[in-house]
Amino acid sequence: MTKSMVVRGMVVVALSVAASGCGSSDSPLGQSGKLVQGPVLGATVYADNVTAGTRFALEGHEVSTVTDSQTGNFTFPVAPGYSYVLVSKGGTDKITGQPAIQLMAPAGSANITPLTTLVALDTTGAVKQKLEALLPAGAKFDADISTTVSPAALLVAKSVEVMVQTMSNAISQKAGNSAISAAQISAIQAQTMQAIAGELAQPGVTATTLAAPATLASSLQSAASSAASNIASANSNITVPDATAQTIASSAVTACSSALGVGNSASTSAISGGEAAALSSTAGALVTAMTTATTAASSTITASATPVSYTPPPIPVVVPTNPTGTTGGSTGGTGTNF
Repeated sequence: MTKSMVVRGMVVVALSVAASGCGSSDSPLGQSGKLVQGPVLGATVYADNVTAGTRFALEGHEVSTVTDSQTGNFTFPVAPGYSYVLVSKGGTDKITGQPAIQLMAPAGSANITPLTTLVALDTTGAVKQKLEALLPAGAKFDADISTTVSPAALLVAKSVEVMVQTMSNAISQKAGNSAISAAQISAIQAQTMQAIAGELAQPGVTATTLAAPATLASSLQSAASSAASNIASANSNITVPDATAQTIASSAVTACSSALGVGNSASTSAISGGEAAALSSTAGALVTAMTTATTAASSTITASATPVSYTPPPIPVVVPTNPTGTTGGSTGGTGTNF
């Protein structure tokens, strides 16, 4: 599958070029930011070319860098000279010590987080505003949620993260160590995130329903059902029962709401100290809950080694454009104009 095949079917979201941002493609260095699932250390971040090559695979012509081993910060050595989406591979969550999932962000975003991943995969443009309504006043979708975050935004970010991690971990565990290729795991995580973005874009899903664990769980269960169906259609070696997928979603919300101390509804006020403070005493319990859910899910999943002929499915992403239709402009967040 080539990126050009995907782009032909892509819905392009038109965004204003007037958003704030201090960088430009004329800078000697490319954009800077932070990779956040907790800060993610030692990950590769690259500008994935959406008009040529293979999606979600780092290729020789693509600009890349590695996140800082202490902070998760990154800076591209040069500005990419092509249309792209930001993608991460690998790395370790500084807070939980767990391997990070694949994350994305629209080109030019200030940071890369689970929230920016949902925006990057939402070709309707509806999700960004809902997520920003969960963040502290004035914060944009691409905020560094390790420092600037509310209980409501963190509940969504961590629930999504844990759901995706549990889904892919359970599949890998069932198939056996290294039986599922890195390319297939990336595609499965992207398909799961895509299903979540699609569900969150629905008119009945609002910031209010996302801030309440009960209704958030319902939305993620619907997304999980779609993800399981899509995974089965695109992966001949994997079947995730619908009931298992829904349990993965509900257990993710339960674990995260417990870790964050959220009751019936989460606040949108800023957390002093950010994500690290919110999970300072409960990160271990969250990891334990995810491990338990992974083991339970793997017992009902069917999975075998990735076929030699495996081809990842097409997954559309948002490519910001300026009013003239030329690729470039801004994300609508706080990052670099490009």
